[in-house]
Order: sequence, then structure tokens, then C-alpha cells
Amino acid sequence: MSLEDFESVLQQGKRLDIAFAEIKHNIELLQPEMDFKAFKVEASTKLPLFMEDAAMPTKDERYGFFGKVRHSYNGIQLSMIPTLKHSLKFHRTKGEFYMFLAPQIISDSEDYEGCSGAPILDSQCRIVALACAVHTGTRIIYGFPIQKCKELLDYALQTGML
Repeated sequence: MSLEDFESVLQQGKRLDIAFAEIKHNIELLQPEMDFKAFKVEASTKLPLFMEDAAMPTKDERYGFFGKVRHSYNGIQLSMIPTLKHSLKFHRTKGEFYMFLAPQIISDSEDYEGCSGAPILDSQCRIVALACAVHTGTRIIYGFPIQKCKELLDYALQTGML
């Protein structure tokens, strides 16, 4: 994506924030236990995602992502509800974004707020995109392609922006 194309995306009224961290030391990231009622994720070491394993979405694959939604404060304590969005189908590409379809109509955007930036994975745990927006009243979930994200990071590093 050229700088002009990227600026065009930003000028369309949507802000796209991308954050990343360089891991300089070999550290273990821990996954706490989570109970989704239908199944439980045991506490363990988190699995890293590598660009070498990234994939392009296809219509015959299923996708999902995890986030924490329904943020609320009780005094100074922030509480969030873990959510797993799964069984998503790739619909099509629209501009610079992938469109996925949720199994049901999205009636409340708060069911997704807090998932922005979550990696959208296929059933083989390959990253395809980062969750970035939903369109209420539809089944549409937008994902920013991970390949485009890498291009932007590479560009920022090459031009000294970072």
C-alpha cells in the first residue's frame, strides 16, 4: 500500500490504530484459565503467532477471535466479560479490509467492543487479519489484513517513523 493509499483509507472517516511491541527477551506469556460455559480453556503458556504462518482467508474455512467486552467500572476496578467469536465465514474483500460474516445478526456493538486488534485466526490457528469493526444490523465483521499490517510496520521502520 502506498502512503497515498493509506492516507485515503484514513480520510474515509475511519481511524486505524495499530500498536505492536518488539519482544527483545525470550519471555513466557501466560494464558489464564477461562470458562466459556460450553468449554474451558486451561491455564497455559500462550502460543505465539508468526507471520510465516499467516494465511489469506478463503470461503471454505471458518474463523474466530477472542476479546473482552462489556467494560464497566465498579469503583476503580475494571470488569470485562471474555468472549469468543467463532464460526465466522469469509465473505469478501472491501477496499483494504476483509469482510467476515458472523453466524447471527449483530444487534449490539457492545458485544464486540474490546475486540479491536484481536487476531482473527482460521481453524489451523493461522492469523489472517486483525478485528477492527462491526456493522450492527448485519452479520458483517471487518478485519484488517495481517499482510497489510506487516507492510505498514515495515514501511514505518524503513522510513524512521518508529
